[in-house]
Amino acid sequence: MVGLQIELESLKEQYESVEADRTARLKVIETQGKRISELESEVDRWLGESERLQQEYSDAERKRNGFLGKTWFQACEGNE
Repeated sequence: MVGLQIELESLKEQYESVEADRTARLKVIETQGKRISELESEVDRWLGESERLQQEYSDAERKRNGFLGKTWFQACEGNE
């Protein structure tokens, strides 16, 4: 009977250790999941900003190219 009590206590200690490990791992997983979500949002923001800047650059290029095709007088007057 004493042997069974010792074995039961050992199993309880192992269980508690496993549960503590499981809880710690779950916390790490949750923290990593939150960080991944934050990084995905940041990447999405950067992509949006990059697309906006590319569009602004293209618009500026078109305006510059249009301006270079006009005479100085036409550019100042806004005439074609």
